[in-house]
Amino acid sequence: MDHTGKLSKNLFLLILILPLLLQAQAQESGTWRPVDEINTSYNEFSPTISPDGRFMIFSSPRPGGLGDNDLWITWYSNNKWSAPRNMAGLNSPYHDHEPFITYDGNAVLFSSDRDGGYGVGDLYISYRNGSSWQSPVNLGPGINTADSEKMPSLSMDNKELFFCRIPVNYRKRSLDNRRIQIYYSRNAGNQWTRPELQPSPLNQMSMDCAPRIMPDNKTLLFCSQRKGGKGGYDIWAVKRDKPGEDWHGLTNLSFINTADNESHFTFTIIQDRLYLASQKGDKNDYDIYEYIVKQRIADPSITLQGRITNIRNGKPLQASITIEIVTNTEEKFEISSDPVTGRYSVTLPKGDNYSIAVEADGYMFHNERMDLTRLTNSRIIKKDVGLHPLVTGEKFSLDTIYFDGDSYKLRDDSRISLDRLGDILMNNPEIRIMIKGHVAEVRESKIDSQWLSEQRADAVKQYLTGHGVSRDRIQTKGFGGSRPIGSNATEEGRQLNRRTEFEILPEK
Repeated sequence: MDHTGKLSKNLFLLILILPLLLQAQAQESGTWRPVDEINTSYNEFSPTISPDGRFMIFSSPRPGGLGDNDLWITWYSNNKWSAPRNMAGLNSPYHDHEPFITYDGNAVLFSSDRDGGYGVGDLYISYRNGSSWQSPVNLGPGINTADSEKMPSLSMDNKELFFCRIPVNYRKRSLDNRRIQIYYSRNAGNQWTRPELQPSPLNQMSMDCAPRIMPDNKTLLFCSQRKGGKGGYDIWAVKRDKPGEDWHGLTNLSFINTADNESHFTFTIIQDRLYLASQKGDKNDYDIYEYIVKQRIADPSITLQGRITNIRNGKPLQASITIEIVTNTEEKFEISSDPVTGRYSVTLPKGDNYSIAVEADGYMFHNERMDLTRLTNSRIIKKDVGLHPLVTGEKFSLDTIYFDGDSYKLRDDSRISLDRLGDILMNNPEIRIMIKGHVAEVRESKIDSQWLSEQRADAVKQYLTGHGVSRDRIQTKGFGGSRPIGSNATEEGRQLNRRTEFEILPEK
């Protein structure tokens, strides 16, 4: 074959395989997709997605709204988004935009220049009840000023607020957009601290805006037009070692950014998809795009989601969920389940051993542990919780009461659960209980299992009486290894058999 023939054949093969090469490259670097179910010829802007991925809120001036710009909601089902619906209860005749759904899914923050505020634009919050939303509440003069506050974001524990402030140029009677910067406030005793301007490398007077604190509580993403980017607005990241510490490690997310504007974004809770507003293809209006994320941006986290119900009738409960660090119970935060549906969502970053307590008035609490010191991948864990009512005859087990080996000495990490149980008994003086001790039958053990179960039940009683509970309200009984609920042939089964159960006795 002559050189011309070889060239023609190679060119033909290149034409065949080039689309495959380009496809492989696109899959490796991520894939952009316009969300056609949402986008119109108007601006679709500032998307935010719920932690369970079930709904998204964004802003748009499209027809059918109440004002210049409105909040709209769309629901995700069968791998597509529904036709957006106007959130009339949140909107006003003015500019309502830049929403942020909290990590527990219970509230949405947004900015608005509606009447009754403290300045040109203020931050508002609305709480959710099932599928409805309460009337928005202004965050108050501690946060809002005579300038314009915009683009809010809350941390996963609802303790830290990040937002932007744009000064008013009173001489020109307009906002000085070139001076937009990122501020920070912390919730201390149900009051927001005075907002602090964040130093470099976060703010560099480069149109720094749209902050988003990630689920690991250590990574902050934001938009900026600073030098070193790939387009107009790029997404950048900074890190911190712990909340309250300085930001460092400024990084351009070059695998996401393009020559277009990448602005006002949101991630799914496990960081596998990104939604953002962009003007791709030289469009004049902003559309919302979906991007499949291939690289890790923040440390992994676990998100627990499910429903909290009355275990007897399945009815939903509004419960408080308290997250504590086992080694330092002073470090804790609390969220609530939805009062209508009982749904909850709580995000736990890598790095700690957590105690999780679910509590509701008139019910025994539920407590469990989750050690995330060696977590490698983010994921969602479905966890429904049924709470036992505090009524005569009700039986329940506390799986977070621990003993050392073949000992009846309570471990220190049992105190979290036992203190809660003691508080319930002190607040309900009519309640009497029986403590039932169970152990695993292990051939190698030289300890009498019946005796050990009795001693363990008594150790729990001693702890509760030390908490102030009267001794005559507590009975104890040991069952040895006579009532196994798991196989003693495996460690998992033996762990199930080593348990402390409780029964509510009739009143005297």
